[in-house]
Amino acid sequence: GEPSAEDRSMVGEVFRLLDEQGCGVFVVPGNHDSVTVKPNPYQEPLGRARLFLGPEFETAQLESGSEIIRIHGFAFNPDHCPRPLETFERSKAPGIDIVLMHASLEMTDHWKGSLNNYSPTQEELEGLEADYVALGDYHRPRMPEEFQAGLTACYSGSFAAVRRSESGPRGVILVEFEGGDVRTRLLPSEVPQVIELCINLSGLEDQTAVEEQIKSQIPKNALPRVTLEGTAEFKLDSENLRIALQARYGFAVVKDRS
Repeated sequence: GEPSAEDRSMVGEVFRLLDEQGCGVFVVPGNHDSVTVKPNPYQEPLGRARLFLGPEFETAQLESGSEIIRIHGFAFNPDHCPRPLETFERSKAPGIDIVLMHASLEMTDHWKGSLNNYSPTQEELEGLEADYVALGDYHRPRMPEEFQAGLTACYSGSFAAVRRSESGPRGVILVEFEGGDVRTRLLPSEVPQVIELCINLSGLEDQTAVEEQIKSQIPKNALPRVTLEGTAEFKLDSENLRIALQARYGFAVVKDRS
């Protein structure tokens, strides 16, 4: 609700640099920074970003070469507009229509409804007839194949793991439009990635062998979360193993279920 002056300046500078590269920046509030919260971060501008702060869909238009791109967004406010998708209107003019929204679909891993979480169904999103739906909320990226057929949407996910329990790739989603086709791909960030690994201790000679197996499967620039299973034929010191891994990777979690 009240980011520091330093944080605001940093965000504004990032948006300014993007703007200088010819990248339009469009922002919708989320559930932690909802416009229903007083104060909220949007009572002042955020650099050169275009903010969608109304409870119903608003539209911003930009040109990319000969193509017209329309960005549609809203700030969820259940008191003023509990069903914002009903306010969407696709233009009849040629161009690409992108819906930008913060939403919690029940398909997601840790879905939990709340007053500030807008929770449409996949059927409602498909009914928008947009060329692409850019979703924000959950930290893990979700590509179109995870959604139902007929809906081209992505959760971009976070640029880096937000919690120690979050494994898997992180980065940004690149969406390309050509001749009516929409292609999406995840561009990985270079931020260290949390990697889950399960090691079966059965048949391993000693703890050194356990360390070597972990090192052979997890690259040096990753963050390991290791689960130990099976039956060890040697005296295992899982805390010592965690310390050794932390010395190598700068971070380690070891769960001993052997």
